[in-house]
Amino acid sequence: MTATEIHLVVQRTIAATPEAVFDAWTTPAVLRRWFAAGPDWDTPVADVDLRPGGAFRIAMRNPQTGDVHAATGEYVEIDRPRRLVHAGFAHDGIRDLHVEGWQGTLANLAGRAFATDAS
Repeated sequence: MTATEIHLVVQRTIAATPEAVFDAWTTPAVLRRWFAAGPDWDTPVADVDLRPGGAFRIAMRNPQTGDVHAATGEYVEIDRPRRLVHAGFAHDGIRDLHVEGWQGTLANLAGRAFATDAS
């Protein structure tokens, strides 16, 4: 099985427009607000080269341990706001490690990406 054949499908309904969700995935300042595996984690790095063949790098920090985990990949297809495709996983084991992290990350997207600083 090749990397392009190994997939992980996680679905979540987000109360936002497709444009806002797409921008949340592709705008560094917004990514730093929400892209993390846990609700109390922070995201010190979010680099985006938004073009087919361009790379992204997002570093998440666990405040309990100080450990930093980086997510990296390549944009394969970009069709705002309908489609944003990243390269596949190298093998099943790496994909399986992402399941729990993606659940937390998508919960953060739903709860933190569209929050405003004004109260």
